[in-house]
Amino acid sequence: MRAFIVAASPLARAGLKNILSVRGVEVVGSVPDIELVADQLADAEANIVLVDASGEQFETVLGSIRRLELASESAIIILADHPAPGWLAEAVQAGVGAVLSAEASPERGSVSARGLTSLVRQKREKRM
Repeated sequence: MRAFIVAASPLARAGLKNILSVRGVEVVGSVPDIELVADQLADAEANIVLVDASGEQFETVLGSIRRLELASESAIIILADHPAPGWLAEAVQAGVGAVLSAEASPERGSVSARGLTSLVRQKREKRM
């Protein structure tokens, strides 16, 4: 499984890379801004795009996901803190596969290899 990370903070990118690597996920790239992901995503051949949206405007993140058509090729997982009511439905409509709490600790297994594999499998089945 191959993942691409979008997180503004270099510390967050490093932490997410570590969490994914421990779970057997190969991190194939990372960028600080979702607007930069489209240029690198095709070459990276990522199954998963993990977006740290904590502290970001949810509408802006979802708008970028839609406009860049990120969900058409990869399973999108968003880490968010306190999404507004109704935001989850909008995320699903934009093609997001999962919204996880940005506050969840790695020990709780919020990003599990089994869950990631399931999302990738669902994405493949939808394309067929």
